[in-house]
Amino acid sequence: MLTSTPKHISRRVALQAFDALSERWRLPRKDWPAILHKSESTIYAWLREAKEGHAHAETPLDADVAERLSHLLSIYNGLHILFGDARFADEWIYANNRAFGGQPPVRLLKSGAFEDLLAVRKYIDRANSL
Repeated sequence: MLTSTPKHISRRVALQAFDALSERWRLPRKDWPAILHKSESTIYAWLREAKEGHAHAETPLDADVAERLSHLLSIYNGLHILFGDARFADEWIYANNRAFGGQPPVRLLKSGAFEDLLAVRKYIDRANSL
């Protein structure tokens, strides 16, 4: 089931969460702009501000990025609920899947299209509701 979007996640906290997720899923930073639907310069400015402890790092995310991050974290959590085995859950996004036209879900996540991200989220939610 889809949940409401968090409204006041700071950039610093969001980047920490996404960095941890990216490490588990082996998503290089070069893919972050497409996944979060922000320019490369924006992502790197946010990273620099967070690293330097700049006050802007505590600025809340805009709604689109907060919603994308919420869906990504829900996909991650849903996979771990569904499979239990952390390694298999983290590798699942790289396996070709007929539900996504034979593509691995990671390709949809990297497309930058919100609909693709949502399709993966709904797929995992449905699997967990069976």
